[in-house]
Amino acid sequence: MIRFQAYPVAQILPLIQEEEKSKMELWVTPQDFPVVCYRVGASSLRLRCFKRSTVCTVCGREGTVFALEKSSEIDVSPHLNLYCIDPDGTEILMTHDHIIPKSKGGENYIDNVQTMCTLCNFKKSNTLEVDSLDNLKRLIAELNSSGLTHKEIFNYLLCSNTISRVGFKVTGMDLITIILDYLAKEQKSETVCVECPDRSSCAI
Repeated sequence: MIRFQAYPVAQILPLIQEEEKSKMELWVTPQDFPVVCYRVGASSLRLRCFKRSTVCTVCGREGTVFALEKSSEIDVSPHLNLYCIDPDGTEILMTHDHIIPKSKGGENYIDNVQTMCTLCNFKKSNTLEVDSLDNLKRLIAELNSSGLTHKEIFNYLLCSNTISRVGFKVTGMDLITIILDYLAKEQKSETVCVECPDRSSCAI
């Protein structure tokens, strides 16, 4: 995740709008570059959910910092993510959770969503049977793509009951090895050749 700048919640919440396709202007002041203004979405369902509440409905974690970020160099437009800062300094991504899941007929509207930290959201919604090494790797991939930091992935998996199902046991060191192996392969697969006109991946 590429971060441009962080903003206090009190600065961003008043800029979130109900009208569809609304934009807000955010100024970024990097150390080595001129000041830049970004126009970012201000009316997504996720942001409107955060405007109602920045507190996780399960564990009580509270989002205190908005960060202007984008997931990779390829992404053109950055977006806002809300984070809770745990006492040890760990950032926990906040999400909007569908109260009635869409898979069970729940609709994508404001009265059917609630604020939830990513860790609680995964505990609620993850139904992946982690009964094999391949399934564990798939779960790690899902966690990684959700925006969790590597530390959050470690904490979630080590504290979760999903890795202690009958028929599959994994130690902490095994888990660290599996995660590092996956992330190394993921990083290699995203490498692009700047010499290729289409920026496609190639063996270097």
